Amino acid sequence: MTLRSVILGTGHYLPKKRMTNADLMSLVDTNDEWIVERTGIRARHIASEGETTSMLAIEAAKAAIADAKIDATSIDLIVLATATPDYTFPSTATQVQAALGITRTGCGHVARACGRCRLAHRGRFLFAMGRGGQPSAGSRSVSPPFSPRCLT
Repeated sequence: MTLRSVILGTGHYLPKKRMTNADLMSLVDTNDEWIVERTGIRARHIASEGETTSMLAIEAAKAAIADAKIDATSIDLIVLATATPDYTFPSTATQVQAALGITRTGCGHVARACGRCRLAHRGRFLFAMGRGGQPSAGSRSVSPPFSPRCLT
């Protein structure tokens, strides 16, 4: 028997607030050319006050569930990978689980920075391969704990 996993659907959500390099230039001593040359970034989405990682993850999960054409209650595991959880405890994944009305599954978040998504995806796919289930994962919000003023 060959065990495999597939991606049934994907979803994303971006905060409404958008900050261009011109906006950033009003906060710190930089310029558009310097930023674009080093990063390629011309604008970024910024989480507003009170907009949490779980809020972003919930909207992205709803989009992924719709794209997969499945019922949220068929999800067998929620693994949320983030370096910016809503709280240290309980897991941010529990906020997503509750908002989606998923009551019969386990959940948790992988607290990692750059390697978080790869680690979370590996874990969820290993779970799915062992159980034949449908896991869900992924969220990131770095704007609330960081200020552009930290760049100076």
